[in-house]
Amino acid sequence: PLADSVRTALSSAVTGSAPPELRFASTEARMDYLRWLTASSERLRSRKPELATRLEFLQTVWYEAKRAGLEVSLVMGLVQVESAFRKFAISSVGA
Repeated sequence: PLADSVRTALSSAVTGSAPPELRFASTEARMDYLRWLTASSERLRSRKPELATRLEFLQTVWYEAKRAGLEVSLVMGLVQVESAFRKFAISSVGA
């Protein structure tokens, strides 16, 4: 069983309404992000048809990948394989 503090932290992470605020070291880094966001949004349209939901998801993935020091494409691939981009996916094997 999860400790109450862990349960509370997980619950607030899932129910948080606003995606994290992104910060960029340069204009070029911001432009790279915007190009990625545009391309990724188009590719994800069939799985997440609502624009606001899609952009919030992508912004969160970008933020968390960068914060963890991971390649964004690696994280996107992992999310695709593990949950097919579903926010509330539950493992059939209890993972």
